[in-house]
Amino acid sequence: MALYCGFSTACKKLKKLIRTIQRLLQQVIGTTAAAVLVMAALFSNTDVHADAGDWIVKYETPENDEEEALLELLQGEYGIPDMVSYLESQYRLKKPVYLQVGADEGPHYEVDNEIITIPYHYAAEIYERFDKYGDESRIDMSDMDEIALDVIFHTLLHELGHALMAQYNYPLFFEEEDVVDALSNYLLLEYTEFGAQVAVSAAEMFWVEQEDLSTYEADDFWGEHSLEIQRAYDVYCAIVGAYPDDSDHIVDSIFEGDEDKAYDCIENYERIRAAWEPLLEPVIIRD
Repeated sequence: MALYCGFSTACKKLKKLIRTIQRLLQQVIGTTAAAVLVMAALFSNTDVHADAGDWIVKYETPENDEEEALLELLQGEYGIPDMVSYLESQYRLKKPVYLQVGADEGPHYEVDNEIITIPYHYAAEIYERFDKYGDESRIDMSDMDEIALDVIFHTLLHELGHALMAQYNYPLFFEEEDVVDALSNYLLLEYTEFGAQVAVSAAEMFWVEQEDLSTYEADDFWGEHSLEIQRAYDVYCAIVGAYPDDSDHIVDSIFEGDEDKAYDCIENYERIRAAWEPLLEPVIIRD
């Protein structure tokens, strides 16, 4: 059963009922036990006995051939199982995280129930965007499956950032989406093997997404996220900060040779490192 079902009246009633049941259970048996029981209902085909730090994954049944192919990709080599295994080995969570692949809406993190959603249509959109605007991209698109999986992993890391914010009660001084963008970029570049490659794919996804915006409306500026083009530049700036000796091509092609911008990126990354490292000490699983 999909957790998200659009804006229908029945959907809203279902979500309200689930939250009511959860609140009642919390009063009787406590927050953690209540969350597990609610997840047992939502993830009816999944073993929901989980320890802190576990990722519980449910794959929704594909509805057409395209979704079948996407599910095969997401379950294959370097797909969701490998991503989840890696994230479990790297980051220490206080509570389990539930990942719903094939949800109706998302990508999204629902803080109340610790659920991350990745719709099939989001995976399809990655291919569609690069197919439509690939000429604007700076990366080799000969292996689109690899690019798609890079973007999915970056997305999972972003949603994990929301989980960390909630579970560790990190301070929030401005928009959470921007904070989580910075955190996920830092985790990717500081702690993930081949993280820079993944970051470039994610940056280019933001870049091609921006191509759909020929004009801007008010809600483009007051939305939760920064503009896609800003997110792309922020990822590239983080790469420059993390790898200043290997980023001349980014400074030349993205920042048009602006050495002052490169210097700002390096300084900013050092400030990010100084801010996050103490907070991440209980989170990072070190060898």
